[in-house]
Amino acid sequence: MIRKISAIGVIAALCFGCQSQGKVAENPQANSSNSSTSFKKSTGDLKAYHEVIAGAAKSDEGLFTTHRMGDKLYFEIPLTLLDKDMLLVSRIARVPSGFGGGYVNAGSKVNEQVIRWTQRGNFIDVKVISFENQSDENSPIYQSVAANNFFPILYSAKISAYSEDKSAVVVEVNSLFETDIEAINGVSSSLKKRYKVKKLDQNRSYIESAQAYPKNVEIKHVMTYEAEEPPERSQAGTISLLMNQSMILLPDDMMQPRLADYRVGWFTTQKYNYDSEELKSDDYEIIRRWRLVPKDVEAYKRGELVEPVKPIVYYLDPGTPEKWRPYFKQGIEDWNVAFEAAQF
Repeated sequence: MIRKISAIGVIAALCFGCQSQGKVAENPQANSSNSSTSFKKSTGDLKAYHEVIAGAAKSDEGLFTTHRMGDKLYFEIPLTLLDKDMLLVSRIARVPSGFGGGYVNAGSKVNEQVIRWTQRGNFIDVKVISFENQSDENSPIYQSVAANNFFPILYSAKISAYSEDKSAVVVEVNSLFETDIEAINGVSSSLKKRYKVKKLDQNRSYIESAQAYPKNVEIKHVMTYEAEEPPERSQAGTISLLMNQSMILLPDDMMQPRLADYRVGWFTTQKYNYDSEELKSDDYEIIRRWRLVPKDVEAYKRGELVEPVKPIVYYLDPGTPEKWRPYFKQGIEDWNVAFEAAQF
């Protein structure tokens, strides 16, 4: 079952530290609605489950159950996963020759963001969450910080039905992947200007596949743009990309943050704390780090080498030429010396 985590393991591990800092949310009253209460208020004009998801549906169970009904894609979202933090990683899976001047390749990441699926009456909204500005929720200034960090809505869809046992909502999500949403598409504003892109052609844009796994959902979709000066085959007048969207559930038990030290070069994330006593926000940086936890804590405390609960795993692209694979593998495994110095 390695394939169920291989595409996202490295990225998710790096970003858990980004998710875990501070307490910033929108107005608490706005997020305090109970799921069962929302259900009672919003089922009036919805269809029955079997009217939306028929026997011909191709379904895949996982974090969200995906249903393919002809050209339509539905997410069946458990109510328990509403308002949960998830990592959305957008990558270009296939790219035309010469795209981006040759600096954008298949596999290139175009965005990474934390999202929450939230219910608003008969609608489900996808909100983009930021942890940059923070304040303790018991602090008086928390209300002001929350009011001035209103989370943007990336996407919204009407609820089509509830599951038979009323434990999940069903929403059609075609427009999330078949319209030109800037935050998840593969053609930046600068590239649109370079290639004189006119618009996204929805007739030539479609969902190719949807796969659900225990902790993530993977969607591949083709996006075709009309362009006056595409990077190749100008007579076609189009740019087509295959995008891959990985949505990964983030853990509830957040990591302990580690402050960055200017004496040690590392990847960091900027934070602003509004609980300062100096009538200003204190800015600081935390490091992006792996979630390495020893299996045997007592042995770790004694200074012994231990195995981590979840090791760091790199996956070599299957398109890597065979003659280079041993060297890539050796280069990665050479880092074991440094980790052994840290007792792993």
